[in-house]
Parts: sequence; C-alpha cells; structure tokens
Amino acid sequence: MQETRSLVMDIAPDVKLWRWLGSGSLELVFDVGSGYITSYQSDDVGYFANVLFINGHFKDHATALKKINQGGLS
Repeated sequence: MQETRSLVMDIAPDVKLWRWLGSGSLELVFDVGSGYITSYQSDDVGYFANVLFINGHFKDHATALKKINQGGLS
C-alpha cells in the first residue's frame, strides 16, 4: 500500500515538514545535499519543534511550536 503525503510547511529551501495522509504522522525532511536527505518521523509536534529549534530554524522551542501549529498541525 502506498501512502500519500502533503506539504505542511516549507521551512527553508532545504527543510520541509510533511504529513502522511493515511496515518497522519509527520515527517521532517532535511536536504543535506548531493541528492541525500535526513528525515525524522513522529506524531509528536513538540519533537519537531525541538529539532527545528536545535537546528537553528527558530529562536526558541515556543516559537517553533507556534509556527508549526499555525501550519494546521494542532
């Protein structure tokens, strides 16, 4: 069975947040260059806020969480 995903947020040119439509789980994808990606999957929005904060995409966890929630995740 093939699942479809939909783009929730285009965070940066090399970072995208997706939602898998069948399961509702989230996937955070980092394009690390040369055709390679690193991705994280979870149902925990707070986890993704933390990953984005740690990687310097937001000034703090609360800001990252607010921005993700504005993307329709909660």
